[in-house]
Amino acid sequence: MKLCGNFQKQILTGLLLLSSLIPASLHAQGARCSLTGTVTDPQGRRIPQATVRVLQEATGLERKTVTTSDGSYLLDSLPMGIYSVSFSKTGFSIFTADRVQEIVGHMRTLNARLSLQRGTAQQTTVTEPLVQLDKSDAAVGTAIGRAPIQELPLNGRNFANLTAFAPGAIDNGASDERTIRFAGHALDDNNITLDGVDATAIYNQEQREYVRLTIPLESVGAFQTESQNFGADMEGGTAGGQVSVASPSGTNLFHGDAFDYFRNDALNARTPFNGPSPNPFLLNQFGGNVGGPIKRNKFFFYVNYEGLRQRLGQTQIGLVPSPSFVSQASLMSPALAQILAAYPHGTSPLTANVWNYNAEANSVDNEDSGMARLDAHFSDRTTAFVRFNIDHAVNAVPTGPLNVTANADTDFRNGVVDLLHVFTPSLVNDAKFGFNQEIYHTENVSGSPFSVSVSGFSALASNSTTDNAAKTFSNLDDLTWVKGKHILKVGYEIRWIQLNQGDSSSGSLTYRSAALFGANQLDNASFVNTLPLQRSRKAQYWGYIQDVYKVTPNLTLNLGVRYNFFNDFHEVNSGAVPFDFASCGPGGYCPAGSAFSFPRYNDVDPRIGVAWAHGDTVLRAGGGIYHSDGQEDDQNLLPISNTFLRYSLTAASSPGLSYPLTNFLAASTGVVSPRLLDRNRKDMYVSAWTASVQQKLPGNFVGTATYLGNKGTNLITTTYVNVLNP
Repeated sequence: MKLCGNFQKQILTGLLLLSSLIPASLHAQGARCSLTGTVTDPQGRRIPQATVRVLQEATGLERKTVTTSDGSYLLDSLPMGIYSVSFSKTGFSIFTADRVQEIVGHMRTLNARLSLQRGTAQQTTVTEPLVQLDKSDAAVGTAIGRAPIQELPLNGRNFANLTAFAPGAIDNGASDERTIRFAGHALDDNNITLDGVDATAIYNQEQREYVRLTIPLESVGAFQTESQNFGADMEGGTAGGQVSVASPSGTNLFHGDAFDYFRNDALNARTPFNGPSPNPFLLNQFGGNVGGPIKRNKFFFYVNYEGLRQRLGQTQIGLVPSPSFVSQASLMSPALAQILAAYPHGTSPLTANVWNYNAEANSVDNEDSGMARLDAHFSDRTTAFVRFNIDHAVNAVPTGPLNVTANADTDFRNGVVDLLHVFTPSLVNDAKFGFNQEIYHTENVSGSPFSVSVSGFSALASNSTTDNAAKTFSNLDDLTWVKGKHILKVGYEIRWIQLNQGDSSSGSLTYRSAALFGANQLDNASFVNTLPLQRSRKAQYWGYIQDVYKVTPNLTLNLGVRYNFFNDFHEVNSGAVPFDFASCGPGGYCPAGSAFSFPRYNDVDPRIGVAWAHGDTVLRAGGGIYHSDGQEDDQNLLPISNTFLRYSLTAASSPGLSYPLTNFLAASTGVVSPRLLDRNRKDMYVSAWTASVQQKLPGNFVGTATYLGNKGTNLITTTYVNVLNP
């Protein structure tokens, strides 16, 4: 059992140390690892046809290959974990490296020098040092293994805390998905995958601010973060930081864990408004995991669960109508009865018409998350796994100075089926199908159908709802072929996107004084019609070719090109109305069902990286073009929001304006405020370039100095136009 008294305790120096010990990334598609290097004799001559064997003792998985004519080797698409690596050839002693750690997304360099065999068989065994330099990749980033994820106290048990320590990361304060940017890119440019498939919130790249367990800590085996200059094989369709998470698997040993972390109000200071004691606060995060073999060396399982319960007291302070004012206003204006009843009862008098409101209210967070994963090792050449994650989060927060609650309900589901086959030691294929879903519902719980502003009283929020439901389905395939000094990779991804959105009607009422409020004489009012459910769809296509060219054992070129076809959205029932003066005519409106935009077919992204190693020093440089399809919410929301009317009423334009608004709305002309998006716009892209030097230092440290540069082009912009209802 694990206990922690205060989540806010951060071991900053430990994080910095660990992040400096783990090599800069990285490798393709984020969910697997690679091992490369050269084998030489005592004089430094390269040894061809030497056997390289890796064994993952935890699962019994074994892979073999032989060195090429120039003594180099590559074992690609290895699952993360700890390996024993042996090198052998007739006439030479066996060289074995124990406890070689493979971290998600990392191409590790492990060279071996074989001694001549004298007499009986000889073997040399070494343990791999903790500090490793990445000698084959020019990407800027870092990889985090299981140890810091398990052992370091993280605020809220959110693995995203650790992404703030990636090179180029900028944290705006909360150390979560919604506050960390990379290398100057926007939040919408970030991308997150789980086992290589989309794990974003789809509408926006980052998850909702109150959702903490979409990928809980026990579901993170390791992850890598690439800030810039990642290769053509990196998935995502965005130009910013790429966070690739890999889930843990079961092993031949049964293992499990249980935990309960807590915080409470005994550890908190009080605010000036609390009185003799602080607001109540209670947070519990609890759960456990278990994994093990179903059949030794063949089938494995791993499951986990984590729950969160938080209660945070808040003090709400406001001004409300006095009981006598409510009584008089109800008699003068019976139509105001519903609005007057929506105000909470005051707690102490201030004037004849105004009372103070001072009350305690609770912010409530409940969340439950779980994961199940099954692994199958049909043979050393064919492996597969199935993984499914689910998370349900409910959040209720007092909003405004009065007792109105903003409720949010989110469901997250993510799954993948992965099949890897080794055709030959130099030809490996990894295919997967993924599913990602987020369902998001919000509601303001209030007794008033309109927001109400009265001079002298605190504002009253209205009752309203929003619904967003999004899905992506992904089909991916990556083929790796080792040929001489070249590591060739080709692959594709097809992603189908489904967005559903709808909002309730909303409106506002404004009274210039309490007296006019009591007489139900409005100064102005507004009303927005309901947005009926809109269902937008599109399919995206990506493909790439990547060549990792080992010019010499210490000089590597990463050459690649990626093709992107982002496509355009369409609304299933042709209910959306695009608005664009350039392509839709003088009025700006296109016919219902028109294309949201015209897709581009020429988004080709060349990329290059160079890495040169000399002893304990590595020099890197690279650059490329990165097209992006982030901000899907803007691409989709603009046309679907051009279909509902807005009404703006004033006492001058509508004499006798009062609540309810039914008759006044019927007599007025609605206004549409369409959002203009250039349908002929080009897809945005970023030109990025980097240069760095990395040096291994005494005391298990690695020091790196990096220059980053990028320039955005064709960034998406929107324009709002007021147009009378035709």
